[in-house]
Amino acid sequence: MRRKISLALSSVLCLVLAGCSATGALGETAKRTNDYIEEKTTQATAYYMDGSEFTPVLRFVAVGDTHVTETYTAQNRKRVENLFTDAYAYSRTQEYDKLDAVVVVGDYVEYGKADEYQQFMESWQKNILPETTFLCLQAGHELIHGTRNDHKMYTANDMGMHAVLNGYHFITVSNVRYQIDEDGNPILDKNGEPIYSESPDPECDMEWVKESLDKAVADTGEMKPIFTFHHHPIEDTILGSQSGAPGWNSATEFTEVFKHYPNIVDFSAHLHDPVVHPRSIMQHDFTTLTPGALTYSCQITDVADRNYLTMQGEGNATSSGMSIVEVDAQGRIRILPYNLALREFYNEIGYGNENKQLIRYIECAGDKSTWLYTKDRNDTTDLPVWANDATVHKIAVEDTRVVYAGGGAYYYEDRKRLVLTFDSALDKDGIECYRLQIVNKTTGKPVEFYNTSTKIRSPLRTDFANIQENSTRVNVNGTEYYYTDRNYIYIGSEYYMTPIRYVVTEDTAGISLKDGYNLVNGQTYTIELTAIDTWHNESATKLTYDFTYNA
Repeated sequence: MRRKISLALSSVLCLVLAGCSATGALGETAKRTNDYIEEKTTQATAYYMDGSEFTPVLRFVAVGDTHVTETYTAQNRKRVENLFTDAYAYSRTQEYDKLDAVVVVGDYVEYGKADEYQQFMESWQKNILPETTFLCLQAGHELIHGTRNDHKMYTANDMGMHAVLNGYHFITVSNVRYQIDEDGNPILDKNGEPIYSESPDPECDMEWVKESLDKAVADTGEMKPIFTFHHHPIEDTILGSQSGAPGWNSATEFTEVFKHYPNIVDFSAHLHDPVVHPRSIMQHDFTTLTPGALTYSCQITDVADRNYLTMQGEGNATSSGMSIVEVDAQGRIRILPYNLALREFYNEIGYGNENKQLIRYIECAGDKSTWLYTKDRNDTTDLPVWANDATVHKIAVEDTRVVYAGGGAYYYEDRKRLVLTFDSALDKDGIECYRLQIVNKTTGKPVEFYNTSTKIRSPLRTDFANIQENSTRVNVNGTEYYYTDRNYIYIGSEYYMTPIRYVVTEDTAGISLKDGYNLVNGQTYTIELTAIDTWHNESATKLTYDFTYNA
């Protein structure tokens, strides 16, 4: 059904447990929400997974990594505004028509500059309505140039917040940017660089977190959900959180505390992984999930050597994730992933369900026997398959220019790249990526692909020594860049754009010009594609295709 809405307007917005915000242009939000509803038709009655009616008593939005900055302010600010407009619009079409909270899970600005904080504040304050509590936590990007006091001033939130909304507990935890000593000074690594940290801010340390959890359990019991929010994921939980992954910072402090509270439903951001991926929600000792990333929601794979992944450039234009979360009086939960880029709900990504809206269900957060999102979902006997008529549709080799940038200078190198279009493989849980090799049929040698990696001083970068040892080094104004050639690359499946696509197009970063390994005019090559599903199960067969290279 289609409903118009009438909103009571107010010029003063008060936040629960967080003081008062500045005046917002609430009339503008109401008008945009009305206009948006006119374009949408939504069934007013919600249903649970068993087909029974589902009536929420609580609804909130969770989102991470808005990264508001002058570089792409227009797009990001608009998405923050649409977050409110679309969430209110959806809410008004439901029997329970309130939006009780919006929670931003860190990295809401890019560099922590004053104008970024100001732009972010304006974006949420002019769009939020009096019914909605705004919760926001600080992460690393806010502290590049900003401070703890900036966060408090522009978000009206303390470093840690413990709010009770409609009988359910919300706990947010901000973090520091660098490890600090007892005097508050950054701890340096052997290169004299400050060590990046995911540790909770001293104002909301783990002692405070545990006290807050105990209060929540005392209030609502051990079965109903407690919603927790912090920026860095907990190690070996959701997609991309494996220990030692490139650029990975694990929130290890939470593990020992949280494992004693199975009814925790824990949201973390940071990784920019698509909210539609099956492993973006996992239940181990408790429930962990990503809320979705507003910006760059396309870090699409966590294969061990993902440095050798090519990624479609349109990802940020077509995928921007958030989660609408609904809870009923019994504590049952519905989670509806939503795409802010296309302004529509995501569909499932598995073959056979691609036209079905993705909704996740938690029957009882504290009862492990009811959990649906454990690692047991991975059926290792169910491998990706290629349709009988699957083929490669397009092969082209084009000139391209690889660019290094650093220290205000640029280094160019002319290379070739491969443009490839092929049919997708099929899998009930969705395809994550493909491994591509091109083999010279005469010599048996694989063509090598060009890859780069800049120097990163983090001791967590476990592949750094290998990059140094097997790479060519380029120095640009004091910044060292390493590049290496590989005889395979990974191609992303574009699963973060739903409904899923059955034809994949990819432009590789470059083909090596190394003697004996580059494409040779007039010779024949075999393209070999191995499909890898969202659990990293690989297809038993490869999609192959022969072509002759003509320069």
